[in-house]
Amino acid sequence: MTQNHKSTSGGIDLWQMNEEWFVQIEEARIYWRLQKVYFNRLCSMNHRLQKETRGLRKSWDRHDQATLCQYLVRDVEDPRINIQSILCRHFLIERLFGDRYAYLQDQEIRFGLVMNWLLRLVKQGVRIDHLQSILIALLDSADHSGDFEIPRYVSETFAGLSRPNYLFGALNWYPEERAAGLPEYLLNTFEKIWNQVLSNDSVETLSALEVACGSANDYRFFESFGIARFLQYRGIDLCPKNIANAHWMFPDADFQVGNALEIAASDASMEVCI
Repeated sequence: MTQNHKSTSGGIDLWQMNEEWFVQIEEARIYWRLQKVYFNRLCSMNHRLQKETRGLRKSWDRHDQATLCQYLVRDVEDPRINIQSILCRHFLIERLFGDRYAYLQDQEIRFGLVMNWLLRLVKQGVRIDHLQSILIALLDSADHSGDFEIPRYVSETFAGLSRPNYLFGALNWYPEERAAGLPEYLLNTFEKIWNQVLSNDSVETLSALEVACGSANDYRFFESFGIARFLQYRGIDLCPKNIANAHWMFPDADFQVGNALEIAASDASMEVCI
């Protein structure tokens, strides 16, 4: 006798329905197993990140405020010549003004590259006569000066500048000024230019969140370059000493102790994050 899988009233295949339910139940079980694995991994990841956060906070707290105030703003990390800091400022400028200042941005990147090359020469103990011979080589479109090879980007930058230019000054300063690195008047070259070109510009402000702002390491140059007035800025950092330094330098700016993993802001409340 053949078993009939269909009900006599509705014509519904109960056997097929049971199979479909079984498949759905198995899919649900697999889904919740995966969710459990994901949750366990997330908890483990959060634990590792929390441990790393504590370690970072402890490492920063070992330093006094005066040390932190000068940390990451000198030598190759000086935001005036550090390429990452330059690009950060350019990102904000592009969001504010589009490509209006594209040429100036290109020239500032070249400036940063040239200054980093020059800083390496200074660290190698280059003498003033070496610097002057490099200048003569640049004027002659040569690619080297004695034992010093002149990178192509330096030659191209020099050739594209009107004369005299900042490289004339860079290759002619006195040895005693080189003792502590590059001279301030040279490092401030584009700070003065940006201040001048932005002084008469106007645009709708941009809300920006800076994570790991340090002791206003980059913000101090947002100010000195004339960019800060176009920003609704907030900076957060793990280290209370850094935030204290930032408040001391810029009491009207918004600096808060905060963690990148737990930002105290609602979704989409800031236009950019740097």
